[in-house]
Amino acid sequence: MTLGGKIKKARQAKKLTQLQLSQIVEVRRESITQYENDFAKPKTETLEKIANACDVDMLYFLRMNMQNVLA
Repeated sequence: MTLGGKIKKARQAKKLTQLQLSQIVEVRRESITQYENDFAKPKTETLEKIANACDVDMLYFLRMNMQNVLA
C-alpha cells in the first residue's frame, strides 16, 4: 500500500473527514487530498501530526509493503 493509501486508511479508521484532519494538522484540505492520492508527500513533521491525529505509530506510514520491496 502506498503512503497515500495508508494516510487515507488511517483517517477513515478514525472517522475523520479530510477537512477535519486538515484542521487538526494545520494544512489545507487540498493538501490532504494530494497526500492521499500520492500527488504530494507530506513533510516529516506533518506526517507526524497525521499519525498523532489518527492514533497510529509513525512507523505505520514509514514501513514499506514487502511486495513493493520485492517487486
